[in-house]
Amino acid sequence: MSQAHPLQLEAFSVAIKRLDADMPRPVLQFVGSCRNQFDEDRLQKLQDKAVELKIDGDLQFYKNVMCRDLVKLLGDSVAGMHSMVDEHFGISVVECGVYGCRPKMDIVLEEDGQQTGFLAQNVEEYADAILKVLRMPETERL
Repeated sequence: MSQAHPLQLEAFSVAIKRLDADMPRPVLQFVGSCRNQFDEDRLQKLQDKAVELKIDGDLQFYKNVMCRDLVKLLGDSVAGMHSMVDEHFGISVVECGVYGCRPKMDIVLEEDGQQTGFLAQNVEEYADAILKVLRMPETERL
C-alpha cells in the first residue's frame, strides 16, 4: 500500500493554476495522525513539497485532531480525495462518508442518474476532477 499524498499536492497545484479567475481559491486540508518520527518526517516532506510547489498558502495541515474537530472538518468539506494505491476502500473513505463529505470511490456508479465520484490515476486526471468538483453547482455536489 502506498500513500500518494505528493500526488495530491501536485494535482492541487495544477488545478490552482487552471482555476478560473472569478472562482474563489480553494483550500486543501490534510487531516491525519503522526504516530511516530517516520510520520513526522513524512509530514515535514509534504510541507516542504507544498512550499516547492508554491501552494503552501492554500493548504492546511491538521495533525492528531480530536474526533469532534475531524467531524467538523470533514462535514464542512466540499469533497474528499482518496489516492491510496492498492487500497480499494480505506478508513479515509469511511470517515468522509460518515462525517458528511461524499467520498469518491474506486467503484463509481450512477445514483439517481447522477455521477457519484471520479476516477483518477495521475496528476492530470486528479487536477481535472478537482476542477470539475469546484465548478459544480453546490446542489450537484450532494
